[in-house]
Amino acid sequence: MQKSGHGGGTLLLSASATTIPVLPATQPPN
Repeated sequence: MQKSGHGGGTLLLSASATTIPVLPATQPPN
């Protein structure tokens, strides 16, 4: 169970880290 939780946390972190830099790059600073 611990392994499953760890894997999900890492996946979430990776997705978030990849989505955050893409947002500002697509939308120019106001």
